[in-house]
Amino acid sequence: MQCDLVGFMAAGRLVYYGPPAEALLMFGANGDFADIYTRCTGVRARSTGTGGELAAEYAVWCKHHPGATAAPMMAELWEIRYRKSKHYQTYVYERQQARGRPADSETSGIGVAAFAPGQYRFSVEETPPAIEAPPPVPPSASLIRQLGILTARYVRLLLADRRNLLILLMQAPIIGVVILLASRANALQSPVSSNGRLVLFLLSVIGVWFGVLNSVREVTKEAKIYRRERLANLRIGAYLGSKLVVLAGLCLIQSLVLLAVIAVRVDFTAEFAMLTPDGFVDVVRAPPLGLWGRRW
Repeated sequence: MQCDLVGFMAAGRLVYYGPPAEALLMFGANGDFADIYTRCTGVRARSTGTGGELAAEYAVWCKHHPGATAAPMMAELWEIRYRKSKHYQTYVYERQQARGRPADSETSGIGVAAFAPGQYRFSVEETPPAIEAPPPVPPSASLIRQLGILTARYVRLLLADRRNLLILLMQAPIIGVVILLASRANALQSPVSSNGRLVLFLLSVIGVWFGVLNSVREVTKEAKIYRRERLANLRIGAYLGSKLVVLAGLCLIQSLVLLAVIAVRVDFTAEFAMLTPDGFVDVVRAPPLGLWGRRW
């Protein structure tokens, strides 16, 4: 509605060009410009006969297509109505005449050529059969270069969506605080501790949760972009690799934040290699990281 003039095309035909508000009146769109395209889509039903909407335009079309077996497209009928309107007279025909050019200097296929508003000439032009050209050979593309470009682009998109990024990053401290409520300080000091097994189980499940939640929508929401770029020689490995690199980095940050929160209470320095008779770690004799030797 902020435009001086608007144009609508349907099936390659100019069905309106003029002020926006009068376009709504002409098509009976009730304030929604999207209804204009709905009205111009498809073909006119044969069941309406010579009556119904666009009856006069349908009669004009039938007059010039006496042997037609197919119904006309709605775009054709709306084009006929538009060419009889004052908008076509003012904004198309008179403008072209003022520039010394006919309103329609070229037509192709079956169309309507208007010498003046309300006057039509239907013509059929034979078009030579198209020669099928061989499909173009896509240029070679470097996997490393595509991976770098896609990774940089994905990082920019991730940083631009600040609200979603904040939600992803806030999961780790929130979940960490919840785990703290169910864990003891010495949960990981004994391999037979039920609380320790619970903490390790929760950490494993949450790690999977981070990976799934971060990536579950990524390929689906970019399906159209992916198809278009595949036509331009996008490599599948580069695309998936860019997702893997960025999302793996995000999962790493989330995991470190989660462990930092849990480390406030839980002691992660346990060595399970050598145990005392009562089941606790023998700190004096336990080797580094418990990689060898175990006392039973």
